[in-house]
Amino acid sequence: MFDSAGCVACHAIKGVGGAGSTVGPHLYMTEAMAATRRPGDSAEAYIRESILDPNAFIMPNCPTGACPSGVMPQTFADTLSPEDLDTIVSYLAALGTSAEAEVLNQP
Repeated sequence: MFDSAGCVACHAIKGVGGAGSTVGPHLYMTEAMAATRRPGDSAEAYIRESILDPNAFIMPNCPTGACPSGVMPQTFADTLSPEDLDTIVSYLAALGTSAEAEVLNQP
């Protein structure tokens, strides 16, 4: 699902062939990082919002510098079925650990 939705075109996930792009933020430790973005929100809620409203919060750092706004498609609410969205959110929420995320969040 991550591949067919086109996510691999911009995001990297460690150990996933074809998901090695440097346009958007790496998604190696999505769950751990997402859990720290909005106090009171679950990682799943943050990830879902990031897919459906990608400009609600722009990650500060991408592999090549500051993450740009307006690059991630704004149409996933229309193009992903609720089941497909749930699958992607669950997949991303299962990635990573807090210790790894702390390393990635360093300036």
